[in-house]
Amino acid sequence: MGWESKDIGDAGEGIFKRLALEWGASFLSTPSASGTDGYLQWYDLPGIRLWVQIKSILQYHQSTSFLPVYIRPGVLSEWYTYRPLLVVCEIRTNRAWWLDTAKESWYWGTVKGKTFHVPTDQPVDQTSKQAVRRIALQRPRVLQPYVFMTSSSSSAPNPELQSYSALKDLSFERVKEVLTNAYQEMKSVGVHERDIIALSVARLIQSQLDQFSAIPLDSFIELVSARLLSKEWGGRSFTLGTLASLLQPGLLNPLDDTFIDILTKASELAVAERSFLNPEFGLIISASLSQRFPTRTDLPEHLEYLATSVIHSPQNLTVENVAHSMLEWLDHRTEPLDQKISRHWLAHQVIRPLPADADIFLHIEDAEESVKQILEFGLEGVSPKDLILTDQLIRLRSSELIGKWTCP
Repeated sequence: MGWESKDIGDAGEGIFKRLALEWGASFLSTPSASGTDGYLQWYDLPGIRLWVQIKSILQYHQSTSFLPVYIRPGVLSEWYTYRPLLVVCEIRTNRAWWLDTAKESWYWGTVKGKTFHVPTDQPVDQTSKQAVRRIALQRPRVLQPYVFMTSSSSSAPNPELQSYSALKDLSFERVKEVLTNAYQEMKSVGVHERDIIALSVARLIQSQLDQFSAIPLDSFIELVSARLLSKEWGGRSFTLGTLASLLQPGLLNPLDDTFIDILTKASELAVAERSFLNPEFGLIISASLSQRFPTRTDLPEHLEYLATSVIHSPQNLTVENVAHSMLEWLDHRTEPLDQKISRHWLAHQVIRPLPADADIFLHIEDAEESVKQILEFGLEGVSPKDLILTDQLIRLRSSELIGKWTCP
């Protein structure tokens, strides 16, 4: 029999995270995943994910050639899917050893559990780097939703090809349930979590645009208006992005003019406050309103005011380019808005797919620190690297959340 749970701790996660760098891998913790502690991934192996279960001991006796670890039957059932590496970390010496559970056998429905023998001649260090890479390459290649296999320096992929099929397959009743719960949850979570939820909603609605194309926008605006107009950070930019998608030319969503004031206030807040991650959505919504309600002469004037303000002091290059496009469109308003803001470009801005070789996969801890820096010093008080890593972390966590939404 191996060590019982009371004799084995979980303090080794930090040790393993550091040691995994010896394998050229980064370890991502997934606290919500049952049966495992997280997974390894490699910068040069996009789509490869090697799950890991970590146990820790204070120290082991040098005379033993293996470390016996008892795993409960419920966890073994989960392992049939994950087939993780079983890692044992020694706290006193900051060492670790591993076993590939895919080479072990047990009955799926066992009620007795199983003792695994982790060999002490398989350390987590450079000597086992190639062996573990070979094991990882034998696992199925799986990319998360909206993570695509291409160089981050290549041109943007067609967002229609990046839509997540499991989101498209959700029933409309399930979509409405997710939306309601998402914006309710935003009231009780922090800034970073609100951004993750709002991006996930944006991706969900983008995948379901056909379903939403003829549905009045009134109920959705009522649902999100408090978040749009809030002075609290988090979730506002991506909610504006969702509305920009729903208001785009070509969709027939009815919109009562009583909501114009809410939307113009939200668009002005996005541009003026300089704390929105994507202020360009404010300009796009303002332009969409101008085109949708042509008799409201105040709407083009409002758009011109916002675009001019951006050009005078742009928050970033994207919003500056959009501002110039909006002023050009105002000069030739007979031209359809989608000639300036294409559906392809807007979809890509809204769903924000993440390259599988993005920096975030090797610098997850740096990204979490960047989030703290932004919350303390604001968007304009941090480095470009902090902004990039924070944006990528939001996209990654959104992919993980979407995975939960689409689980059967």
